[in-house]
Amino acid sequence: MSYVSIAISLIVSLILIVTAIILFTGNRRDRGTEIKAAIPRAQGIECLSKVRKFSTAVAMFNADSGYYPLRLTDIPELEGESLFCPVTREPYRYDRETGKVMCPYHY
Repeated sequence: MSYVSIAISLIVSLILIVTAIILFTGNRRDRGTEIKAAIPRAQGIECLSKVRKFSTAVAMFNADSGYYPLRLTDIPELEGESLFCPVTREPYRYDRETGKVMCPYHY
């Protein structure tokens, strides 16, 4: 009788373990689509972060010099920075009259 109860306990434990693994790991096919969807979202967040960084640099330049730079490349703090959107690879738009930096794709 004790061998039967041990066998039943092992079977129930196996069923619980397999169920937990399936619930916590999910379907492997879904994981690939989640990662593919996360990459453009992360690039969009990177783009907006760069726009904010460039806008801050323009505001600091304006506070120091009293005027907006003619180009983003005129700001020493941005030397070596990529001035292109990581998603579309298009250059950021810069309005030298207002000092506003924009991404053509993310607005």
